[in-house]
Amino acid sequence: RKKNEQTAATDDNAFKTILEYLIADKEYVSDDERVRDMVVYLAGGYETTGAQISWTLYELARNPQVQEWLRTELLKVKDPRERKHCPALKHAIRESMRLNITPAVTALRVLKDDLPLENGGYIPAKSVAIVASYPMHRDGSIFENPDSFVPQRWESPTPEMQKAWLGFGSGRRNCQGQALANAEMSVVLAKLCSEYKWTVEKEGFSEYYVTLKTVDTLLRATKL
Repeated sequence: RKKNEQTAATDDNAFKTILEYLIADKEYVSDDERVRDMVVYLAGGYETTGAQISWTLYELARNPQVQEWLRTELLKVKDPRERKHCPALKHAIRESMRLNITPAVTALRVLKDDLPLENGGYIPAKSVAIVASYPMHRDGSIFENPDSFVPQRWESPTPEMQKAWLGFGSGRRNCQGQALANAEMSVVLAKLCSEYKWTVEKEGFSEYYVTLKTVDTLLRATKL
C-alpha cells in the first residue's frame, strides 16, 4: 500500500506545473517573492530559450557537416525519448551558447570591496560591474578558432574553456532557470535535428535588445 501511495504521489507530481509548485512551496515569505520568480521563469522559459533554439538551428544550417554529425549521433539513440540526453546535442547547445549567447550581458554586480586589476589599477567598491559573456566566449587565447561553430571542442574542454563559458552565469547566484531552459532546448532540438534537415534561405542579421536574437533570418526545414 505504501508503495502504491508513493507511486500515486509521483504520478501527481509529474503533471504539476511550475506555477503549482511555486504556489505550494512554503519556503516563500510572501506572494511578492513568488511573483518575482514567476517572472524569471517566464523570461527564461520563453524569450531566452526560444532565441537560443533559433541560434542553434541557424548555426547548424550554416554548418551542414556539423548538422549531419549531430543527426548521426542522435539517430544512434534508438529511443526518441532518450535523444535529449545525447552528448553531441549537449555539445551543440553549449557551442551555440558560446558563439551567440542570448543574454550577452550575463550579470550585474555591485562590488562590496575594491577589485584589483592585473594592470595595477582597480575598480572601486560600490561600482556596478558588468560581466559581458559575448567577448569572453570569443577570446582567441582560450578558444581555438573562436568565431567558428565547433561543438566537438566540448568533448574534451580545457579548464580555461570551462571557466570562461558563462552561459548561465556562475557561482551561488547563477541562473535559477537553467534546468528548465536546458530541458526545453534538449527536448525541442533533439526532435527538430533528428527529423529535419535545416538550410539557410536568408541570412538576416543579429540584434541585441535585452537579449541577442536573429532578425529577418529564414531557415528551411526539410522532413527526412
